[in-house]
Amino acid sequence: MQYLLHLFLIVFSFYLFKNEWTILLIPSYFLFDIVGYAHIFLVVITFLSFIIFFYEKKLYVLKFNDLKDSLEKLIVCWPLILLTSLVSMLLFNNFKEQEIVTKLKTDLSFTLLVSSILIAPVIEEIFFRKFVYRIIKKKFGLFVGAIIVSLMFSVIHYNLYSFGTLFLLSIICTIKYENTGRVIHPILIHSFFNLTMVLFSLIK
Repeated sequence: MQYLLHLFLIVFSFYLFKNEWTILLIPSYFLFDIVGYAHIFLVVITFLSFIIFFYEKKLYVLKFNDLKDSLEKLIVCWPLILLTSLVSMLLFNNFKEQEIVTKLKTDLSFTLLVSSILIAPVIEEIFFRKFVYRIIKKKFGLFVGAIIVSLMFSVIHYNLYSFGTLFLLSIICTIKYENTGRVIHPILIHSFFNLTMVLFSLIK
């Protein structure tokens, strides 16, 4: 089933964006995922992004206001995130939770914490907001672009139980990126979200 989903998304990407070479990033991700190297692919893309940022001098110094603004955005949206999570629990309570959530509860480690709170938000937000969203938005516009990239963001986690929550998180990150034009804001929102999930897992 997972490979059929990969195949569909690869064909879908090529069909819609056959004249956009940059869209190759999307099917490439799924091709690498099939052979178990998706994370390496994302790390390479992130590394290349930092090189581009340095070359174009677009790296920004992280300021306290960035942290404050992103945290406030997540707090404002948290009731909706919580509601979405509760609905998902009611509808899909027979499905397994994400593997990383299970590991956080049963086999917590420093490496897992760093990966969840720092590495994953940076890699995923640069890929989905800086690349995928901008490509799709160029063809379909802001609204459809936000919907499609959020669907893709949710799908790659391969977990129906958390699909709705991840979709909403992606929408929030996309709106923030659109409003600010800076990928640091969705990275921080994503990081704060994951940190909150880690704390909830530890409490449970």
